[in-house]
Amino acid sequence: MKILIVVFVFPILLTVFHWMLFLPTILFGSVIVHFGGDPKLWGTVFSVIALLPAGWGAVATCKLIWPKP
Repeated sequence: MKILIVVFVFPILLTVFHWMLFLPTILFGSVIVHFGGDPKLWGTVFSVIALLPAGWGAVATCKLIWPKP
């Protein structure tokens, strides 16, 4: 059961949480690029910023479903 959580559930949760947090940043990124920002740089910056809380959320959710001995 634990290996299934680590192999299947965690990556799916991480991807879903990352996209949920990354999609709203598209609005901010388009405004920054409009005023002269580098699209590749700001895409990377916003992706990393969204990935950190997404990882935390995936870990917290996996802890809730982790089987207790």
